[in-house]
Amino acid sequence: MSLSKTEIVQQYVVKLIFTNDLVCGDSLMGENYLAKELDVSRTSVRAALQNLSSKGIITIIPKSGSVVNSPEEWNWLDNAVLNWVAEFQVNDEIIGHLMATRLVFEPNIASLAAINATGKDLALIEEAYDLMVKGVELKDQEMMTKGDIRFHHSLLLATHNPFLIAMGDALTTAMTVSFKQTCDNDLTLSKPALDEHFRVMDAVRMREPESARNEMKMIVVNAINKVTNVANKYIKYIN
Repeated sequence: MSLSKTEIVQQYVVKLIFTNDLVCGDSLMGENYLAKELDVSRTSVRAALQNLSSKGIITIIPKSGSVVNSPEEWNWLDNAVLNWVAEFQVNDEIIGHLMATRLVFEPNIASLAAINATGKDLALIEEAYDLMVKGVELKDQEMMTKGDIRFHHSLLLATHNPFLIAMGDALTTAMTVSFKQTCDNDLTLSKPALDEHFRVMDAVRMREPESARNEMKMIVVNAINKVTNVANKYIKYIN
């Protein structure tokens, strides 16, 4: 699907910011420059900048231009922002924040799933696990990743907690981005990961919340340890 003129400008600016070509405090190029560079109207440029401003990514200063905001000011629960994180090769700091988010939420999500999961929930978790296994057997990375994301999302739904479920997109993005950083190119090396996920599934099935929490914590910790520059920062939390 082709992008609109406004989306073209938006993607151009977002890529510069998310790949650190522009950082917090930097001034954005002027409207005239962007219009000429991208062969669009100034109306399209303004619409794109207004949209980015509404997501907290930039601040538009009247008669002075636009400035890039710090990541702390971005609207991280906005679907577009989450999609950009997944699309672009984001910097290590953002990866670290995503990993920390997983560490905070996912073990407790598994624990709540062990308490609240219904028979239907357990079936969905098992289907996701089976997809992971099939992906490894067929050496299909895309299938393995799809099953992995579905597994974690099924656990989230099994909590039956509307507040956590509302955060589903953010947590799925955190997992997607971290998978890009940590997945094994040789899927034969993913057997330990399958074992870990089976133990989580079994703990949920057996209604053992503490075991489910501990097993899920190990999954996230192992993912963090695969990204050394992130693990070093969070080592005191994962030991």
